[in-house]
Amino acid sequence: MTEKLLKDIADHYGAQHQTLKLAEEASELSAAAIRFAQARTRSDYTEELNHLIEEAADTLVLISQFAYHYRCEEKLKAMGDHKIRRTIKRMENDK
Repeated sequence: MTEKLLKDIADHYGAQHQTLKLAEEASELSAAAIRFAQARTRSDYTEELNHLIEEAADTLVLISQFAYHYRCEEKLKAMGDHKIRRTIKRMENDK
């Protein structure tokens, strides 16, 4: 059901609009990650963590729509897998 709803939203707003929204949400995610990393008190930590989770969810939704619009789901997954393997290799070289 969720996949159909994501596609309905993507189709309604269109590729260009949702790509611009992805850029906006990625920027908001970046700012939220910085605020979370800099949180000093337990109260701030909890508040910033919740905000970071919200922005991460917004970004994930729009990444899914991006992949759908540009028919690159498999390429996106393959690139993610490649990035993970590359990082593991770097970690092994650090030992």
